[in-house]
Amino acid sequence: FPAVRSFPAPSRVSLVKARDVEARLEKLSDGFWRDTSTVTKSDVDTFSFINFVYETNAVPSAAEGFVFDLRVDAPQPHTRETVVFVELADGARFILNTGVDMMTAGCTRVLVPFARLRPWGATPKTRAFEPAQTRSIQFGFGGNFGVAGDVITFAVSEPKVYKQEQ
Repeated sequence: FPAVRSFPAPSRVSLVKARDVEARLEKLSDGFWRDTSTVTKSDVDTFSFINFVYETNAVPSAAEGFVFDLRVDAPQPHTRETVVFVELADGARFILNTGVDMMTAGCTRVLVPFARLRPWGATPKTRAFEPAQTRSIQFGFGGNFGVAGDVITFAVSEPKVYKQEQ
């Protein structure tokens, strides 16, 4: 099992969402952040991510990945698997499809190994991920071609880091 540890809290938390999504972000009493998103237009690509922003390097050098606890209170049948984006200080972006969906209610630990993060968008495919340069970590869903009125709700912990124990 990996050893999990906290690192400094984000300087701010916000939502990054599609134009055709109305979303509300709420910090819960247990420290989780809840995203409640409503699709406002049918058959268009929608997404919503909880965005954890860091002003300075907060990732310990020995860390091997990020870890989140995802809580789904009721099954979310219109979503695909969850996705994590990480943005570095120079604007390079990396992505990981987590393999964890929101179709089952409950709490799931989601590991994001640094070695599995891949360059995304305009980031050169040869670019290496540099954890120490992390400035933003986004957790959420994308690629959802839903129906107007669909409501997608999930809660996630602030990111922590892990290192595999030997």
